[in-house]
Amino acid sequence: MDRLAPFFERFSLSARVFYSGRLCGSSGNHETEEAGHLHVLRQGRLKIIHPKKRPVIVDQPSVIFYPRPSLHRFQARESDGVEIVCAQIWLGTGVANPLVLSLPEFIVLPLNLIPELAHQKAHCGAIAGAQRRS
Repeated sequence: MDRLAPFFERFSLSARVFYSGRLCGSSGNHETEEAGHLHVLRQGRLKIIHPKKRPVIVDQPSVIFYPRPSLHRFQARESDGVEIVCAQIWLGTGVANPLVLSLPEFIVLPLNLIPELAHQKAHCGAIAGAQRRS
């Protein structure tokens, strides 16, 4: 049995892809009142901008996870070659979820550190493409 199974029996998980493709310039502000965000940087060099904080540069395929609402935006030049998938994510009871409360504001996880997720990079792009066409 998966160790997280009891958690997901009590708290639902849902996500909605809202963008998939190349990013050139600045994204809009990613902020909601109830949802977090899950971004998959498939390739390129991305600057993440948070209010009143230093920018964060991500330059390898990575999962960028905001478990709760948090204002952020992205910047990339055309030469940066950014391919990204962006989704809103809801973890059960929202910001009152104990898992959400225990996590940092955001997490950047390079895909090469998680061999189990390496094959998901291609799968994620295929799913996002299918959602865009429907």
